[in-house]
Amino acid sequence: MRYVASCLIGLCACSTRAAAGQATGLPVNHRWIFDGASFALDGAYDQNDQANAQTTAFTAGLARKPFVFTATLAHNDSVPGISGGMSAAIVARPNEWAALGAAQVDVGYSAFGGVRRLRVPVSVAIPIIACSGKRFALIVWGRGGLDAERVSRTGQSATTSYLLGYGFGIDTELRNGLGFQFAYGGQTVGGQDPQIGSLGIHFSTRSIPHIRPSKAREGCRR
Repeated sequence: MRYVASCLIGLCACSTRAAAGQATGLPVNHRWIFDGASFALDGAYDQNDQANAQTTAFTAGLARKPFVFTATLAHNDSVPGISGGMSAAIVARPNEWAALGAAQVDVGYSAFGGVRRLRVPVSVAIPIIACSGKRFALIVWGRGGLDAERVSRTGQSATTSYLLGYGFGIDTELRNGLGFQFAYGGQTVGGQDPQIGSLGIHFSTRSIPHIRPSKAREGCRR
């Protein structure tokens, strides 16, 4: 095992409503490609709540195979408040695309407009498509899991809910350390389903790990 550090630079948008990520307004994002170190500025969107989609976020990550850790701090510009969280994941056999998969636990807290949320999404993600070429790597993944949430408001009793969460994403990175990522996620709830998306760019100071594909000649598995 060797140390790998990564931070992400991106754009994302957020809302004051429940979302699926470690920070309110951010979808659960499995950071598959980690190497080097950098810093990030994020922003995202909630397609069902455009009025409050003005959040900025900072994310940093550290990995030591097979473990991956990330931390996020977010601020909503439309409604006073702050959101943040930490994430830990275990990546199965990270040196082989054919067996690549991840189990992830997020813990997040947010306080927007007098509403406080403690969130613990637990999920498993698998790659739908994974490629490792001489110049780039790419992963298209899907996830499912249980999103536990405790919500409290001033003058009211706290409520706890357990929702099924889902999502998918795309991660790609060039050998020079520049990469792009997209994630989209939601929850199965009664009424309007909160659906959150994020789009970003990241940079790692070291090139991506040399991961063996399931079919060496093709450099891709699906």
